[in-house]
Amino acid sequence: RYVLKDLWRTFYDCVIIEQSLYRELYFYTLVGQIFFWDFKIVAKHKDEDLRIHPVLIGPTGTGKTESNNLIADVISSVPKRKYVNSEGVEILETFNNIFPKKLTDAALIGSYDAAVSQAQKFKKIKEGDERFTNPVIFGTFQENDLVIFDEAEIIFKPGRFSEQVQTHLRTVMNRYGTPGNTLSNDSLRAKDFVRYNPSCSIIMTSYYMSEFEIAFMEGGLMQRTALVIEEEDPEKRSKIQDEQIASVEDDNEEKFRKRLEEYKEIRFDFIDKLTVLKLETLTYREEWKPEFRKKISFSIDVKEKIKLYKEEIRSVIPLSIVQKEKFDSMLGRMVLVFFKFCALNAIIDGRTRVCVEDVDESFLLIRELAISSAEFIKTHTISLKQEEAYSKMERDVIMTLSKKELPKVELNKLMAKIWGVSEPTAINRLKKFRDAVIFDDRLSGVGNQKICKLRSGVSIW
Repeated sequence: RYVLKDLWRTFYDCVIIEQSLYRELYFYTLVGQIFFWDFKIVAKHKDEDLRIHPVLIGPTGTGKTESNNLIADVISSVPKRKYVNSEGVEILETFNNIFPKKLTDAALIGSYDAAVSQAQKFKKIKEGDERFTNPVIFGTFQENDLVIFDEAEIIFKPGRFSEQVQTHLRTVMNRYGTPGNTLSNDSLRAKDFVRYNPSCSIIMTSYYMSEFEIAFMEGGLMQRTALVIEEEDPEKRSKIQDEQIASVEDDNEEKFRKRLEEYKEIRFDFIDKLTVLKLETLTYREEWKPEFRKKISFSIDVKEKIKLYKEEIRSVIPLSIVQKEKFDSMLGRMVLVFFKFCALNAIIDGRTRVCVEDVDESFLLIRELAISSAEFIKTHTISLKQEEAYSKMERDVIMTLSKKELPKVELNKLMAKIWGVSEPTAINRLKKFRDAVIFDDRLSGVGNQKICKLRSGVSIW
């Protein structure tokens, strides 16, 4: 199984060492975009696309840019569609990628050249005429399949400009074809002409900076991504530096010639097998119809295995109630990424049905992504005021139940009064404290009335 993935691993490791996490994530990003056009997952009666949007936050000089260059090289060599042109010649159109430099609305979304339009109207040149020029200028997100922000620091820094770019990125990452996935240039000239559903995959890489915490905590952008946050690792950096020294050509030209030939052969073999698989499953020819994508199916056993792994992910690192709230907000989309990984494992193995082995193959990467986010939440992003507020509420519950056990209904009403909130809000908070084993409820008495009591040995001081 997974011969194509093994080839990618060999190919990637020829260029970048000590970055197995980047390697695995970029493989799924690559095949996710390539097979987005041919396959789909159906969830809640809606077609879910297979795109993956990685964000790498880590020290400089550890392989982020090299990984970006590698995936850009590969995807530009793979056919996106095959069709016959007006002259009867068969055309293989490959995927487009870009490292954008301009981040204005016009550059990212597209614009409309009103002067060109007016000139053509004056000359009575119509669409379809040989001299016709399209006045719509396609934006980065419309004419590219892979958009790579190699130095994404400017996107994470707070400000009106970055907030606008983040809004566009959220739109791109939303499920393809939905209203939430619709980009438009709403300027007076362009609003009736520039409107579309972007299908590109997004990659963002950056070194760590304090402003990233705001992007992580607010806005919902990071929840839509496959996020990796790496701390400085002196041992790993030393190995990378040693490999960089070893890679510089020296007097042993024969050795380096063989190494280059080996690299070219591995690259050719990987791209060749990926191309063959793409052409075997191709649905995009003269025009693309999303509804014709083939459905990837999941058995009940597979879904149960994913559910078990999801519970393991939830407790991957001990978190406080406040921290767990933030982590759980990311978990829903993380589970969706899990399903995508499983589907892509089936696709590269020539199947449209996911098996348990596909789930096991995906879990290690999902677990690493979960650990990365959980550790960051635990060490960087929790507001002290939030923690203090929850600590006070926790003390309120302990002091109340230390006096006497209470029926659940009475506790709900009493805590709503103490906290000055609605009863539904109090119930929601109490559920979190119960899940954190601050108190317990048990069945007792006539009518099985739920009684709330403190857990033995509870102490928060």
